[in-house]
Amino acid sequence: KISINLGSMILKFFDENYGKKRDLQEKDIAFLKDIPESMRICLHEEVYRTLLRTNPVFDGTFHISEMMYVRVCHQALQECQLLPREDVFVDRTKADYVRVTVSGSFMYVSSACWPNLIQVSDSSWISEAALWIEWEHSGMLMAETQAQLVQLDCDRVRSLVAEEGGPLLKCLRTVAIFYAHHADTMGGTGSSI
Repeated sequence: KISINLGSMILKFFDENYGKKRDLQEKDIAFLKDIPESMRICLHEEVYRTLLRTNPVFDGTFHISEMMYVRVCHQALQECQLLPREDVFVDRTKADYVRVTVSGSFMYVSSACWPNLIQVSDSSWISEAALWIEWEHSGMLMAETQAQLVQLDCDRVRSLVAEEGGPLLKCLRTVAIFYAHHADTMGGTGSSI
């Protein structure tokens, strides 16, 4: 048995969202699975390169190994569509992805500032700390409207950078060290936004 309140919320979510059309994503287009890998690599680079370079660290290190960042575009980024009131993440869960808002409206509720609600704007990098340190979400992010974001798989990025080695690995390892030091001086607490 569930409470009447929870049952009502589930029914309302169902009524508002079931059967509504979503924008097409790559995974919805069967033909794209059959194109040559080299074309999919180019497709992912064209779709994600500009977005990836909106991050100052990635933009500032792109020249060190452009091909590694092409692999990140192809192997570590994916689009994600959300329904209104759908959770992106909840409080006290491990952050495995950095998310970049693309469209729609998002609301963040920080567990440190409860009950303050923070409106999240387009092109926001969310939970970026997860790239550099072990990170646990300190709040909840929810789509207010039908929305789209891009997810960056942190473990996959770290693996690609480690495989690349060389100057890029050294540079990003230095960023991680500085980030970890900054997080320690701040008491290890912070917002996912």
